[in-house]
Amino acid sequence: MKIDKKKPHLFIRINNYDNYDYILEHKKVIERNGFTWILKIGKTINKDFIESLVKEKTGIIIKSSKKLGNKFYYCKVEDVDPHNKKLIYPDYYEDYFWYEGYNLEDLVDNGYWFKITTMTEIPKNIVDKFVIIKSQKPLYDCATETRVVHMYIENNSAIEI
Repeated sequence: MKIDKKKPHLFIRINNYDNYDYILEHKKVIERNGFTWILKIGKTINKDFIESLVKEKTGIIIKSSKKLGNKFYYCKVEDVDPHNKKLIYPDYYEDYFWYEGYNLEDLVDNGYWFKITTMTEIPKNIVDKFVIIKSQKPLYDCATETRVVHMYIENNSAIEI
Protein backbone atom coordinates (compact mmCIF):
# COMPACT_ATOMS: atom_id res chain seq x y z
CA MET A 1 0.00 0.00 0.00
CA LYS A 2 1.43 3.36 -1.03
CA ILE A 3 0.72 6.42 1.09
CA ASP A 4 1.46 9.94 -0.11
CA LYS A 5 3.40 12.38 2.05
CA LYS A 6 1.64 14.27 4.89
CA LYS A 7 -1.39 11.99 5.29
CA PRO A 8 -3.17 11.76 8.67
CA HIS A 9 -2.78 8.65 10.82
CA LEU A 10 -3.55 7.94 14.45
CA PHE A 11 -1.30 6.17 16.93
CA ILE A 12 -3.26 4.48 19.69
CA ARG A 13 -1.83 2.70 22.68
CA ILE A 14 -3.79 -0.40 23.60
CA ASN A 15 -2.80 -2.72 26.39
CA ASN A 16 -3.17 -6.47 26.37
CA TYR A 17 -6.06 -7.76 28.46
CA ASP A 18 -5.45 -10.60 30.89
CA ASN A 19 -3.28 -13.19 29.09
CA TYR A 20 -4.48 -12.26 25.60
CA ASP A 21 -2.05 -10.88 23.03
CA TYR A 22 -4.02 -7.98 21.61
CA ILE A 23 -2.31 -8.06 18.22
CA LEU A 24 -2.40 -11.82 17.76
CA GLU A 25 -6.09 -12.03 18.68
CA HIS A 26 -7.06 -9.31 16.18
CA LYS A 27 -4.93 -10.87 13.45
CA LYS A 28 -6.78 -14.17 13.92
CA VAL A 29 -10.12 -12.42 13.42
CA ILE A 30 -8.85 -10.70 10.24
CA GLU A 31 -7.65 -14.06 8.88
CA ARG A 32 -11.07 -15.65 9.51
CA ASN A 33 -13.32 -12.76 8.45
CA GLY A 34 -11.27 -10.36 6.32
CA PHE A 35 -11.66 -7.63 8.95
CA THR A 36 -12.05 -6.93 12.63
CA TRP A 37 -13.19 -4.04 14.77
CA ILE A 38 -10.81 -2.52 17.30
CA LEU A 39 -12.26 -0.69 20.29
CA LYS A 40 -10.48 2.14 22.08
CA ILE A 41 -12.03 3.37 25.31
CA GLY A 42 -10.90 6.35 27.31
CA LYS A 43 -9.50 9.76 26.53
CA THR A 44 -11.38 11.79 23.92
CA ILE A 45 -10.13 11.53 20.36
CA ASN A 46 -11.04 14.19 17.78
CA LYS A 47 -13.94 12.74 15.74
CA ASP A 48 -13.12 14.81 12.64
CA PHE A 49 -9.58 13.46 12.70
CA ILE A 50 -10.87 9.90 13.04
CA GLU A 51 -13.19 10.41 10.06
CA SER A 52 -10.27 11.78 8.03
CA LEU A 53 -8.62 8.34 8.29
CA VAL A 54 -11.43 6.81 6.23
CA LYS A 55 -11.60 9.76 3.82
CA GLU A 56 -7.83 9.74 3.22
CA LYS A 57 -7.69 5.92 3.13
CA THR A 58 -5.08 5.77 5.89
CA GLY A 59 -5.08 4.07 9.25
CA ILE A 60 -4.04 3.61 12.80
CA ILE A 61 -0.71 2.49 14.18
CA ILE A 62 -0.54 0.33 17.27
CA LYS A 63 2.45 -0.99 19.17
CA SER A 64 3.09 -4.23 21.01
CA SER A 65 4.24 -4.06 24.60
CA LYS A 66 7.90 -3.70 25.50
CA LYS A 67 7.74 -7.32 26.72
CA LEU A 68 6.61 -8.38 23.22
CA GLY A 69 9.29 -6.36 21.42
CA ASN A 70 7.86 -2.82 20.95
CA LYS A 71 6.77 -3.78 17.42
CA PHE A 72 4.66 -1.33 15.43
CA TYR A 73 1.70 -2.38 13.27
CA TYR A 74 -0.15 -0.47 10.58
CA CYS A 75 -3.89 -1.08 10.46
CA LYS A 76 -5.80 0.08 7.37
CA VAL A 77 -9.05 1.71 8.56
CA GLU A 78 -12.17 1.03 6.47
CA ASP A 79 -14.87 2.39 8.76
CA VAL A 80 -15.22 4.21 12.08
CA ASP A 81 -19.00 4.17 12.57
CA PRO A 82 -20.11 1.00 14.37
CA HIS A 83 -23.82 1.90 14.39
CA ASN A 84 -26.01 -0.64 12.61
CA LYS A 85 -22.96 -2.72 11.65
CA LYS A 86 -22.06 -6.30 12.44
CA LEU A 87 -19.30 -5.91 14.97
CA ILE A 88 -16.78 -8.71 14.66
CA TYR A 89 -13.97 -8.67 17.21
CA PRO A 90 -11.89 -11.13 19.25
CA ASP A 91 -13.83 -13.35 21.67
CA TYR A 92 -11.95 -11.98 24.67
CA TYR A 93 -13.80 -8.66 24.26
CA GLU A 94 -16.86 -10.36 25.79
CA ASP A 95 -14.84 -11.27 28.91
CA TYR A 96 -13.48 -7.74 29.07
CA PHE A 97 -16.93 -6.17 28.72
CA TRP A 98 -18.35 -8.40 31.47
CA TYR A 99 -15.41 -7.94 33.84
CA GLU A 100 -15.35 -4.15 33.42
CA GLY A 101 -19.16 -3.83 33.60
CA TYR A 102 -19.61 -2.46 30.06
CA ASN A 103 -22.51 -3.19 27.77
CA LEU A 104 -22.05 -3.21 24.02
CA GLU A 105 -24.78 -0.65 23.29
CA ASP A 106 -23.06 1.96 25.47
CA LEU A 107 -19.68 1.20 23.92
CA VAL A 108 -21.09 1.60 20.41
CA ASP A 109 -22.12 5.13 21.37
CA ASN A 110 -19.20 6.08 23.60
CA GLY A 111 -16.17 4.11 22.44
CA TYR A 112 -13.93 4.65 19.45
CA TRP A 113 -14.31 1.84 16.93
CA PHE A 114 -12.03 1.16 13.98
CA LYS A 115 -12.87 -1.43 11.35
CA ILE A 116 -9.54 -2.64 10.04
CA THR A 117 -8.66 -5.00 7.21
CA THR A 118 -4.91 -5.27 7.73
CA MET A 119 -2.50 -5.41 10.63
CA THR A 120 0.97 -5.28 9.13
CA GLU A 121 4.19 -5.05 11.08
CA ILE A 122 6.09 -1.89 10.16
CA PRO A 123 9.89 -1.98 9.95
CA LYS A 124 11.72 0.63 12.06
CA ASN A 125 12.89 2.53 8.94
CA ILE A 126 9.21 3.09 8.02
CA VAL A 127 8.14 3.91 11.61
CA ASP A 128 10.83 6.61 11.50
CA LYS A 129 8.86 8.36 8.72
CA PHE A 130 5.93 9.07 11.06
CA VAL A 131 5.94 12.22 13.20
CA ILE A 132 3.61 13.92 15.65
CA ILE A 133 1.71 16.55 13.64
CA LYS A 134 2.09 19.51 16.03
CA SER A 135 5.62 18.98 17.29
CA GLN A 136 7.12 17.02 14.36
CA LYS A 137 8.79 14.77 16.95
CA PRO A 138 9.42 11.19 15.80
CA LEU A 139 6.60 8.76 16.58
CA TYR A 140 9.04 6.01 17.55
CA ASP A 141 10.59 8.06 20.34
CA CYS A 142 7.26 9.36 21.66
CA ALA A 143 5.61 5.92 21.56
CA THR A 144 8.46 4.07 23.24
CA GLU A 145 9.47 6.68 25.81
CA THR A 146 6.08 8.04 26.94
CA ARG A 147 2.72 6.61 28.00
CA VAL A 148 0.62 8.97 25.84
CA VAL A 149 -2.53 7.03 24.90
CA HIS A 150 -2.99 8.44 21.40
CA MET A 151 -1.17 10.77 19.03
CA TYR A 152 -2.18 12.55 15.85
CA ILE A 153 0.53 11.71 13.37
CA GLU A 154 1.49 12.04 9.72
CA ASN A 155 4.13 10.54 7.48
CA ASN A 156 6.86 13.07 6.60
CA SER A 157 7.57 11.37 3.26
CA ALA A 158 5.80 9.04 0.86
CA ILE A 159 5.85 5.47 2.14
CA GLU A 160 4.95 1.97 1.11
CA ILE A 161 3.69 -0.54 3.65
